[in-house]
Amino acid sequence: MFSASVTNNAPSAFPLGTTTVTWTVTDGSGNSATATQSVVVTDNINPTITAPAATTGTTNLACTSTNVVLGTPVTADNCSRAHQYLYSHLRLFH
Repeated sequence: MFSASVTNNAPSAFPLGTTTVTWTVTDGSGNSATATQSVVVTDNINPTITAPAATTGTTNLACTSTNVVLGTPVTADNCSRAHQYLYSHLRLFH
């Protein structure tokens, strides 16, 4: 009695996005057939952000505060490096 074997080319870990997996079945006589399967991996976990510590500024003659150092927020994401923004100066107008 002949048995069929089934194989696929699936990776051990699927990356973010769409991966096509090819399945192959081969019977005992060497005949084969293939089929494809799409595996879609999505990121459903929100990134995180922690604001820098509170800061202060004093007004000038124009009643604005310039050169306020904001600091850098701390960010994280499970699937990519979240962007870090450095705000070194902020001009406030009243």
